[in-house]
Amino acid sequence: MINYVIFDMDGTLLDTEPIFEKAWNEIGEKWGLRDIDKLYCKIVGRSRDTIIKLLEDTYGKEVDCKGYYAERMERAGELFEGDIPLKKGTLEILKFLRKEKIAVAVATSTVMHIAEKNLKKTGLWDYIDIVVTSEMVENGKPAPDIFLEAVRHIGAKKEECIVCEDSYNGIKAANASGMRPIMIPDMLPPTDETDRLVYKTCTDLFEVMELIKKENKIN
Repeated sequence: MINYVIFDMDGTLLDTEPIFEKAWNEIGEKWGLRDIDKLYCKIVGRSRDTIIKLLEDTYGKEVDCKGYYAERMERAGELFEGDIPLKKGTLEILKFLRKEKIAVAVATSTVMHIAEKNLKKTGLWDYIDIVVTSEMVENGKPAPDIFLEAVRHIGAKKEECIVCEDSYNGIKAANASGMRPIMIPDMLPPTDETDRLVYKTCTDLFEVMELIKKENKIN
């Protein structure tokens, strides 16, 4: 039985990764950071501190990496003032889970004030039982901390829980948590490694919903 579902937010429920990438590249170009576009695939799903560490390892002390990150997030915030698109099947699966009384958590590397703002703006907030963010745990993805914290908050049993993720780091974290990872690819395609780590790979959230119906014997 699947009685609990944990979702990543950006790239899984919200179609926001292109917005974050646009801000990343736009501000990187403004700052004159070489090959900044090639780093993006490495930072998807990671927390602020981990991203800054990667930037510092890449560019060294000559770049104010915290300053770059802050300006990039400010620019992303400006872009979010427009409509925030949902991933295919987002609203449908959340309504289905509420109807079936299956608990829902969001576990995101995004900070709480942004997560809450975007979930409320898109009308998803009322379908979610708990939101866990990177500020609430010691280690970000690919460490399992954020998913274990979500399980603790909703009182879930790991064997009854699936984790829906789009990023490599999120899949690694979900696998390490002992739960069943479901990959719904967004900007990053499945790899041989993710194929070994996941319980299933689904094309979209409609397919995840059908998986839950099948496992829970829901007509």
